[in-house]
Amino acid sequence: MSTTMERNTQAQSAQTHQAQAQTTGAIRTTDELNRIILPKTVCEQLGILAGDKFEVTIQGSDILLKRHAPLCLACNDDTDVQALHRTYLCGVCRDAVTSTLRGGEIHEAIK
Repeated sequence: MSTTMERNTQAQSAQTHQAQAQTTGAIRTTDELNRIILPKTVCEQLGILAGDKFEVTIQGSDILLKRHAPLCLACNDDTDVQALHRTYLCGVCRDAVTSTLRGGEIHEAIK
């Protein structure tokens, strides 16, 4: 019985993965600087704007692009991360820094 359940789970997982992968049918050619321009419809569907950053990963012979999500310098969280000078902090850590500065405890925090 568990073997049948495992097969069903694997089949559902494969179907979910296939449903997530969408082929646009668009073919792009690299230019002289090896750049590839993404189709406008893909950018609109995913909310990609000029200046967005992506991580490039090689998986076998495939190239994967993943939107770059900076991590909080203090806790490595990726939720509600914003740039603060030359680093990134999440909301919790920004609040902690703000309350520390407001409380006049900056000297204690540095020690």
